[in-house]
Amino acid sequence: METRAKRERYGWLDVMKLIAIWLMYMTHYDGMGRYGLLGLYSVLGILFFASGFTAFTREGQALWPFIKEKFLRIMVPYFAFGVLTLAVRVFLFELSLGDIIDWMKRLVWGSRNVCPLAAMWFLPCLFLMGIYYHALKKVLKNQWLVLGAAAAVSLAVKLIHEGPVLPWGIDMAGRFLVYYALGDCAAHVWRARRA
Repeated sequence: METRAKRERYGWLDVMKLIAIWLMYMTHYDGMGRYGLLGLYSVLGILFFASGFTAFTREGQALWPFIKEKFLRIMVPYFAFGVLTLAVRVFLFELSLGDIIDWMKRLVWGSRNVCPLAAMWFLPCLFLMGIYYHALKKVLKNQWLVLGAAAAVSLAVKLIHEGPVLPWGIDMAGRFLVYYALGDCAAHVWRARRA
């Protein structure tokens, strides 16, 4: 069942992601003002929901192998693409030595509004979000309890702190964790109805 589900294509989810990509373009267009802010929050919700929906979390997997697998699938490409982009810019003589050092520091920090490749902050945040969610599922054992805990974490982070500050989006992963949890819960309901 799980193997079939991994290969299944969800047309409606693709449409949601298409809308999110369009909204991403619109939110980064100059002059969008408050409409841009509205789009920004809907974009992140859609993208993290889609990530949770297609995560296929394995409750039985130990935390360390899960972290290792996620690191290889998300963070290695993140760093590889960042270093490759840096190499191209160095080859084209666009960066000074100070710029190169700054680029690497910001790439390692990987937080929103700090990452040198602006949209790529999403990847370290998604990496940590997957770990948070997996750990919550290991402790609470029930997806609906996990959804409640994720909502509480998201609300707490929003109330305590609204902007990105911590490396790899540690804070942003908590802020948007509820969308990932909603995606996973929706996936369970979707697959149960199709079975």
